[in-house]
Amino acid sequence: MSYLAEQLSDWTDIDVAAWHLAVSLGLMQPPQPDAPAFAFGGRKDLFWTSNPLGDLMFRLLGDLQTLGVVEEHPKDDHLLRWNAVYQSPDR
Repeated sequence: MSYLAEQLSDWTDIDVAAWHLAVSLGLMQPPQPDAPAFAFGGRKDLFWTSNPLGDLMFRLLGDLQTLGVVEEHPKDDHLLRWNAVYQSPDR
């Protein structure tokens, strides 16, 4: 299972999902083992404000949703999870 699929296996806040996406792309460092949950590498601001990195992560999450890779919670559009039935095109 990929890092992103594993991190998004349960309903996840969209800010946290954007952070995990940035980590999975190598744009941010992965969390240290002793880091508190959702430490965002000390850069939560990248996911709470309009900026090139955060904006890109949210656009990519939208594209992943369009492709059916992730799904939005039916009652809360701030929650995403990996779509367990997603099949990559190479399968």
